Amino acid sequence: MKTISKKEKKLAMTAIIVIGCWFSYSALLQPALARMETLQRRIPEKNKELELLGKTCAKIKKLEKNLQQVHSQAEQFLSDVQLEKALNELFKQLAIDVSQVFLEITSKKINESYSSTQTIIELNNVTMKILFEFLSNVEEKYPTLLIQTLNITNENQSLKIKLIFTQIEKSNQ
Repeated sequence: MKTISKKEKKLAMTAIIVIGCWFSYSALLQPALARMETLQRRIPEKNKELELLGKTCAKIKKLEKNLQQVHSQAEQFLSDVQLEKALNELFKQLAIDVSQVFLEITSKKINESYSSTQTIIELNNVTMKILFEFLSNVEEKYPTLLIQTLNITNENQSLKIKLIFTQIEKSNQ
């Protein structure tokens, strides 16, 4: 058996170390560096997605807030009896002669969850000032009432006004 000299041992060890380093670089380090490069390119894309997601979350929060406002307004819905009483009080407050008022309130079920209340009001011998005050009060005090129709006619120097309000409410089940 032939012995290996110190020089040959050092050369063999150096070769093994070089081969080991080359293997480590090609098998371990090079794929990691390639992955880092890929990730560096994707960071701006992901930042844009994150920004878009943040904007979407802000929109969702705003919509949730609006939905909460709608729910709180839905709690303010007036039943037919409450609505008639409230409107009669408003007529008295504005000094509108009740004998000159026609008021009709009808409710109908839209589906199992919702019903619609239609309020028809006809006012005779009313000034524009009183009409504006009436509409302002209705808008302020009863935000769930929506004006569907407003007709104003001038008959013999007096105004005849026909208002149709609609209110859609969630049915109590």
